[in-house]
Amino acid sequence: MSILIIGGDYIESIKKELQKRGIKEIYHLSGRKTAEERRKRIPKKVDLILALCDYLNHNTLKSLKNQAKKEGVPLIFSRRSLGNIIRAFEQWKTRSRCNKRPV
Repeated sequence: MSILIIGGDYIESIKKELQKRGIKEIYHLSGRKTAEERRKRIPKKVDLILALCDYLNHNTLKSLKNQAKKEGVPLIFSRRSLGNIIRAFEQWKTRSRCNKRPV
């Protein structure tokens, strides 16, 4: 599983916690420089986008939110607090398991 984190400057502790929970690849965009960040695209192999709301430029978020919707990539929002991030991630995992129908 891979994840794109948008927002925040120092995310090493976040990376460690997500790796403990099975995330293999972690990409990061700071989300502060509108012109620079808006041109960046969501990597093709991203399974989930985590937006850290308290460290985001609104225009960057809007652009990436539209990209995520177009490409069908789930997007979760959280504050930068590690507890909030883990809670949001675990809730997403639970919802995504519940939404899978047996074949």
